Amino acid sequence: MNILFDTNVLLDVLQQRSNFVDNAVQLFNAVEESTINGYICANSISTIAYLLQRHKDKKFAVKNIGLLLEMFEIAPVNRITIQDSLTSNFTDFDDAIIYNSALHVNANGIVTRNVKDFKTAKINIYQPHELIAALAT
Repeated sequence: MNILFDTNVLLDVLQQRSNFVDNAVQLFNAVEESTINGYICANSISTIAYLLQRHKDKKFAVKNIGLLLEMFEIAPVNRITIQDSLTSNFTDFDDAIIYNSALHVNANGIVTRNVKDFKTAKINIYQPHELIAALAT
């Protein structure tokens, strides 16, 4: 199963967000165990680096981006992805890019805590606990 991880789920682990980290860690473990093939949208990397550097420091950001690159495949953002995102029916351009990146790597779904942002999606959109439950069946 190919799953693209939204930025917020990745940050739940990297910033140890208390209300969300446990489910996100379970999903990271599923990627490490090859239960799912995890993808990150290319534009999420710069956002994560910026936020981690602000959260702690550059060394912390670089280390954790390196760990993400070891675990996850990168879903590219290219001309086609951006053009498709510009003409999509998504309100938020960043969400459109994440969605179209997922489509271009043939993802079966996206895991996010902001399911409402992907209400027009034509692939499965999971909250972390929903994906965990789906993997258990």
